[in-house]
Amino acid sequence: GDDRAMCFTCSVCLVCWEPTDEPWSEHERHSPNCPFVKGEHTQNVPLSVTLATSPAQFPCTDGTDRIACFGSGSCPHFLAAA
Repeated sequence: GDDRAMCFTCSVCLVCWEPTDEPWSEHERHSPNCPFVKGEHTQNVPLSVTLATSPAQFPCTDGTDRIACFGSGSCPHFLAAA
């Protein structure tokens, strides 16, 4: 069905979810030896870290926009954000 969820570590695939099912509890129940469930080190990187450390993207269609922006010293695409 469309309600399929697969663990990135142990590859257990859970389907046929009920409205009251809790994903973590179901994962523990069906795959108790999963390293992720057991709290062991995995290659998982939280999305917030991935987005915060990914390279900035410059929204331009060709190199001339980029050259003009850098050459002017002020570019609306490079505003600092916290």
